Amino acid sequence: MAHCFLHVFSYNEHEAYFCFAYYITQAGEHFTEKGIAFKIKQLPKLVQIVDQALYDRILSLNVELWTFCHRM
Repeated sequence: MAHCFLHVFSYNEHEAYFCFAYYITQAGEHFTEKGIAFKIKQLPKLVQIVDQALYDRILSLNVELWTFCHRM
């Protein structure tokens, strides 16, 4: 993820580091176990709103845990 900041700041490591550090302090809660669990819980609702056909297909496969969306 830090690479994105480095790319945006034209490989200026100093600027990229401080922007990344600031981002993590502001959004860090989303990367904790509690934050990720909350996002996974919200994901089915979001997919249902954005793509009903995909939502129906996932349900037809009897997928209960949507953690597959967070794998890289």
